[in-house]
Amino acid sequence: MQIDEPIHLISAGDNHSVFANSVNGSIYFSGSYKYMRGESISQNKITTPIQYHTKDLDYKMKNKPIQKVVSGSNHSAVLVGGKIFIRGEPETHAVGRRISERHKVENSLSFDGVGLSHVEDLWCGGYHSIAKVKKHKTWYYYVWGLNKHGQLGLRNYEEYGYPEEVEKLRGKDIVDVAAGTNFTIFLTASSELYGCGQNDYGQLALG
Repeated sequence: MQIDEPIHLISAGDNHSVFANSVNGSIYFSGSYKYMRGESISQNKITTPIQYHTKDLDYKMKNKPIQKVVSGSNHSAVLVGGKIFIRGEPETHAVGRRISERHKVENSLSFDGVGLSHVEDLWCGGYHSIAKVKKHKTWYYYVWGLNKHGQLGLRNYEEYGYPEEVEKLRGKDIVDVAAGTNFTIFLTASSELYGCGQNDYGQLALG
């Protein structure tokens, strides 16, 4: 691979890869994103990794170590300095922000911030994302993206283009999340399991 520095963090989606040096803030992207209908967002397939730096995402992040990189099917997210920056497919709301139609491709392919701070962890499903936030010694969990099967855990089937709190999980210490395309499973520090979303094949293990 054409990356000439140590890599500490990696993630991959359907057709893309992300690599990062967590110490110096370098981020590399290779591959491409597609709309759900199968059409590529950009005509340019990236075979030589494009380099970004945390200071390009936000100048305040210049000397902050990268905490995590994660990917969904067609979106990529970077967690740095307690904040989330996402790029990717705009029509499924997985990027967690409003994308204007006028410059849809350009805006969706830039790493822009999601309106959350004090983020401690981050996970992605196929077309949705989950963030763990700690405020005033209490944990909160926010989700956004596709929700056709209730995979966001919000007890409805509405799509969310911005972070929305999962109130049922407030105060719980979630230590891991496994998210497929249409369902999500949460694991707490006390070994409790919570699941939401599609269960046609028994993937939620409800018996």
